[in-house]
Amino acid sequence: MVKLDKILNDVLNAGIALFRTGEQTLNKTISDLQKSFDELKARGASDTSEEAQKLRSQLDEIIKNTDALRNKAEESYKETLEKIETNFKGVVQQVEKILPKNELDSLQNNINELLNSIREKMDKLKSKEKSETKTEDPAGTEKSE
Repeated sequence: MVKLDKILNDVLNAGIALFRTGEQTLNKTISDLQKSFDELKARGASDTSEEAQKLRSQLDEIIKNTDALRNKAEESYKETLEKIETNFKGVVQQVEKILPKNELDSLQNNINELLNSIREKMDKLKSKEKSETKTEDPAGTEKSE
């Protein structure tokens, strides 16, 4: 029995050493990769060649165009929502003249539910878009737009 205990203990110790060695190797590999990436970033940042400047300029233009398109889409959404609300209010005013009060209240509730549903869906889309638009700037730091 003593021999079995010693064998199990030796196997356990060898397993621990193997795990630690693997862990150290993995940590060193990660550290080496980070160092290599940082060196590449620094070399790229210091590259002032015409080609590098063109690439940076094109990237800046893409970012500006994307921001402009997003702003236009947000403005269009707001304008459309305002037009829908105005049209619905106009319809309600016309219907008020025709329908009895209880039917009018029911119609108003349905319209409000529809408008709230549209707002909620658009807000969800906007929040999803914002969470997906994290980009990395040329210096390598994350930023949200």
